Amino acid sequence: MEVNNNDDFAQSVKEDERNELVAKEKAEQKTPIIKETDKSLKYYFIVIGILIILNFLSILRLIPELLIQQTIIGAFRIIDLLIGIIFLIIGLNFTKIIPAKATSVVKFLYVSLILYCAYYIYLIVVNFNIVSIFITLIFGLIEIIITLYLIRQIKRIKIL
Repeated sequence: MEVNNNDDFAQSVKEDERNELVAKEKAEQKTPIIKETDKSLKYYFIVIGILIILNFLSILRLIPELLIQQTIIGAFRIIDLLIGIIFLIIGLNFTKIIPAKATSVVKFLYVSLILYCAYYIYLIVVNFNIVSIFITLIFGLIEIIITLYLIRQIKRIKIL
């Protein structure tokens, strides 16, 4: 009788282990809560483009001498404005551009990612204030994450 109880116990332990493995596999196979669609990415590009352009215009209005006195920052800001305009154009023509020119959009996003990295590295090197460096790192990481997210979503939609 005791041998039978040990076998039952061993089987229940094996069943528990199998149930745990199945639960782990299900947890790993979770689908994302929000799945980007063409329409949501279109609006995302439009909103980001408008925000970049408004950011440039606010800097131009508040501290125009910054763009003139510090030519490197001014150049980066003008490049940022151009990136914003391109984001806006991509967003407004998203349904036409993605089927035909998805690889070009991804290349543009990689170029903008490199420019943003160069800009934030420059700001970190120039600033000796620890608070400015910390804020620059935070904003830089946010822009890098957003750009990598966009690249991933466009590749997913177009399957490049």
